Amino acid sequence: MKSKKTVSICLALIVCAGIAGCGAKETATQPDNRTPVEVTSMTKQNMVEYYTASGVAAPIQEIDILPKTPSKILNTYAEVGDTVNAGAVLCALDASDISSQLNQVDAQINQSRAGVTVSQVNKEKAGATGKEQALSQAQSAVDQAQNGVDQAQTALKNAGTSVAQAQAAVDNARQTMESAQKDYENNKTLLESGVISQSVLDGVKSKYDSAVFAYDNAVRSLGNAQTALEAARKTESNAKKSYDTAVNNYHLTEKAQQDNIAAANAQYDQAVAGVGALQAQRDNLQTKLGEMQITSPIQGIVVTRNAKTGEFASQQAPLYTVVDLSKVLINVTVGEQMINKLAPGQNIKVQFRSLEDRLFEGTVDTISYQIDFKKAGYCVNVLVDNPENLIKSGMFAEVKIAVSEKPDVFAIDSKLLFNDNEKYYVYTVDTENKAVKKEVQIGIKNDEFAEVIGGLETSDRIVSKGQANLIPGMEVKIVGGETPAPDSMPVNGDGTSESEGVSL
Repeated sequence: MKSKKTVSICLALIVCAGIAGCGAKETATQPDNRTPVEVTSMTKQNMVEYYTASGVAAPIQEIDILPKTPSKILNTYAEVGDTVNAGAVLCALDASDISSQLNQVDAQINQSRAGVTVSQVNKEKAGATGKEQALSQAQSAVDQAQNGVDQAQTALKNAGTSVAQAQAAVDNARQTMESAQKDYENNKTLLESGVISQSVLDGVKSKYDSAVFAYDNAVRSLGNAQTALEAARKTESNAKKSYDTAVNNYHLTEKAQQDNIAAANAQYDQAVAGVGALQAQRDNLQTKLGEMQITSPIQGIVVTRNAKTGEFASQQAPLYTVVDLSKVLINVTVGEQMINKLAPGQNIKVQFRSLEDRLFEGTVDTISYQIDFKKAGYCVNVLVDNPENLIKSGMFAEVKIAVSEKPDVFAIDSKLLFNDNEKYYVYTVDTENKAVKKEVQIGIKNDEFAEVIGGLETSDRIVSKGQANLIPGMEVKIVGGETPAPDSMPVNGDGTSESEGVSL
């Protein structure tokens, strides 16, 4: 009996164990239908509110390179996409015509320089030494003429003296003759009266004849003296004329020498100017020869190439276009409420969607102070460094201008918010691990964070992943994320918790 009882007990235990085992297996295989989510909590952030304006990136420089002298293209050295330095040769043009002209001008310059040498010699000959020699000769003629005048005046003076002396001699001879004639007439009367003899009369007559002879000689001497005086006067007149002629010749010589010097100087200056003109022509040709090498005026990237070997380069179409993308300019339009909040040099954030929303630092370059009525705003240029050439010309950009800032306020990730009937909501997990849809009042919002000014508490577990599949009241399973502190405090409208009580 005892063994049967023992067997029965064992069977019972085995059955119970089997039943228990079956129950445990059924519990382990039941599925967990709770929605897995990750949670996070509000964090303190320094919030910045941005004013966003759109624009398109443009290179800081874009140069169309045209030939200055049309010519045939001999070679090309740059392709689209090449990075070139300033001064890099892009293509070469045919310079044979210019080289030929340059050789001709060089020959003309050598010939003109020989002419300069000759004119330099003539200038020196016509200079001070030549002038002094010519004037010295003219002065000698003046001096000789002056001596002739002096001599003629001396002769004239002597002739005048001789005339005066001859006139005095004539006067004396006349008186003597008249006295002798009177004596002769008286003695003739005495002879007739018999007072004197014939011999006495003959003696008186002899004296009379001698007086007449002396008078005639004196008259002839006076005539000779007067003739000599007249000749002296003519000589003096001629000497004066010769002097005047010599003086006039001196002045003419002086003027002629000045004219010769001026002509020689003008000839020299003309020769020098001719060389200068030819040299300028040569320099121009040399410049054109250098322009046959088409170079890039800036460092940049070749974006277009129209140059083809063997074709004719025209001034109507650019051979190359080179852009400098080391910096880009973004032109945006801002409203009147923003224009006075900007200043040249101000830091600006710039975002390019095609660059995975990468954020770049820019600065305000120029500000228009005249409204553009077509764009209904003011034009602002923003300059952005582009050292890696990631920004391409034409890329769409969003310029973010900070307009206000709040430090150390509660905020959540902007991506956690969803909009429903123009209100913002988030999902939270309550103490029973159920999803709760909560309306949130937000303040400053940007691409990263949104300031929370109401609707949440510091202990709220905010769903950060998995919220797309949630509906209010749904049971959830927290599988990761950041668990908030257990203390719960509501967020005030000023972005702080009630415990802080600090308003921004």
